[in-house]
Amino acid sequence: MKLYPAFLRLLLLSALFSLPPEKIFSQEIEEVTLEDLMEKEHPVHQASAKYIFSNCDVKLNENAAGFTVDINVHQRIKIYDEKGLDYANFEIPLYIGKAGSKEKLIQIKTKVYNLTETGKIMASGMDKKEIYEEEEKKYLIKKFALPKVKQGSIIEVDYTIRSPFVYLIPKWYFQKDVPVDYSSYRVRLNQYASYTPIVRGVFPIELEIKEKGYNENNYHYYAKDIPPMKEDDFVLNLNDYRSNIKLELHSINIPGVFHKDYTSDWNSICTNLSSSDRFGIHLRKNLKQHNDLIDSCSGKSQREKAETIFAYVRDNFTWNGESSIYPEKGMKKFTEERVGNVADFNILLIGLLQKAGLGSYPILTKNRNRGVFNAAIPSLSELNYVLAMVTVDGMDLVLDASDENCRFGMLPKRAMNLSGILMDMQNVQVVDLVNPNVYKYLKNSTLTFNSDKNIFEGEGQEMYRSYASKRYRDKLSKSGIEEDAEEEIEEEVEDIFEALESIGVSDKDGDIDVLFNETIQKDIVSIGDQVLINGDLNMGIEENPFLKEEREFPVFFPYKYDLRYVSTITLPEDVELESMPEPIVYMMKDNQGSFMYDAKHFGNNLVINYAFKINADIILPSDYLDLKTMYENALQKRTEKIILKKM
Repeated sequence: MKLYPAFLRLLLLSALFSLPPEKIFSQEIEEVTLEDLMEKEHPVHQASAKYIFSNCDVKLNENAAGFTVDINVHQRIKIYDEKGLDYANFEIPLYIGKAGSKEKLIQIKTKVYNLTETGKIMASGMDKKEIYEEEEKKYLIKKFALPKVKQGSIIEVDYTIRSPFVYLIPKWYFQKDVPVDYSSYRVRLNQYASYTPIVRGVFPIELEIKEKGYNENNYHYYAKDIPPMKEDDFVLNLNDYRSNIKLELHSINIPGVFHKDYTSDWNSICTNLSSSDRFGIHLRKNLKQHNDLIDSCSGKSQREKAETIFAYVRDNFTWNGESSIYPEKGMKKFTEERVGNVADFNILLIGLLQKAGLGSYPILTKNRNRGVFNAAIPSLSELNYVLAMVTVDGMDLVLDASDENCRFGMLPKRAMNLSGILMDMQNVQVVDLVNPNVYKYLKNSTLTFNSDKNIFEGEGQEMYRSYASKRYRDKLSKSGIEEDAEEEIEEEVEDIFEALESIGVSDKDGDIDVLFNETIQKDIVSIGDQVLINGDLNMGIEENPFLKEEREFPVFFPYKYDLRYVSTITLPEDVELESMPEPIVYMMKDNQGSFMYDAKHFGNNLVINYAFKINADIILPSDYLDLKTMYENALQKRTEKIILKKM
């Protein structure tokens, strides 16, 4: 498997934070003031709300029944406008484990502060009867909305969760979607527990340590004046870059009484999984229900066997939307009911590939939506996705059969992380997951300019190749109407695209061709005897998503792009070409991307060639300006005009 350079992995996973010398720092909770309530807007950031403070205290308790952890959250929020009213809605998730073990909400206090008509501060609370519960997967969610909240209000919530799961202390995020004046995370640990604090994020977090006797240490992480984290479509998960802390429990050790290790190394974790009734037992099933499938693979090449088995699992089962490393059904029940989670799909796939004589092993990783998988810190709680690795003709391929429209060798977006754990018990190792997906699209059109109507009319063919064919089928699955798959409806005058025939849609392992008629009428301007047309004929890139002058973290694309457009235009005898944009070729450093535009004039024909490619699915911050410039060049050709003259 191809490895990303070590420096890239370190850059993607490292945190920027400072650890100053020991010092005394404490933050007293102040009373709400008139000035706080009268504040109309944030003094620095444009925001609908702000956290005046957002604090978390964690304490490990020892009792006759063992250990528990108390997690206290205390937050005060200022509401600026109507959008900020959403911050008055709270959800507190309580984890439910096995054998009756569960987290409990042991105390909660709330307050809402408003100004009266006479300018005095009025505080009100919430009746605890207003709290309601919903069960969701493995959680009991406590939900409530604070009453009497309006623009200008200040709200406060203070609650404590008691958890028996000392190894599952949740992350604490210092950075939010709105500004935070102050945030702290205090940890009180006794001498028996060994935790490692993992601090990550862009905004720096400070630390103080206070020793309290021989058997307890207090750790205090804090930050002030934290800017909001803005939405970004080009990251795996925005939470990877929010400043945060997670406590990773290594062991609890009471000399001569009790000892338990909670984390060690990937070999130990995989060994435990291999012997587990929740995981390993499913890899050892005989799968005799599928003997006919295996018999049908007899005499086929390795690749043909793998493709046949992959297509069988993909096409005969339905994904239930759940990601896990643990099968939900088990192989027999999954085969009977034909519905299951990611692990059901890919553990069955692995078993069938092995049964057909191919080398196949699980790769354990993390759903892309949950952020970057950090393999440097072994932790079972980080894993919630399983893929299948298969060796075909000496080449290792990574497969996921849970997506109904993925071809052999492709991966759905949710499965694409940076790395995973190859669970070959003879050689457990961290492997880098290289994005195999390329979105290839070619549009070829033949148009004629209608000088009476000032429009272009014609026909052509769209070619959806590789991952583009999957995305096309995804759209069809959601819309259910083939002709509407690419149609966009807006109130302004739009170009008209009429799909006449779609070829190859039903073959999930093939490409798609769409034959179409087209009328281009948008953004055509007449000035006297001149007709001005966008230089790219409304093809290609429509906007630049990269407007900032610099970027602190990498750009993640969901796949590589290869977009090409060729349009041949025939001009009538009463129209001549007056001018057209100059050609351009822009190449990014190390061929990470490229843009090409070329317009040529032959007799009464005009041929426009346009190509835009992203060859690297990860662009480092150091190359961000190069990427931004390439997009700017592509959009510049839209603003430049083809000028026709009526004679």
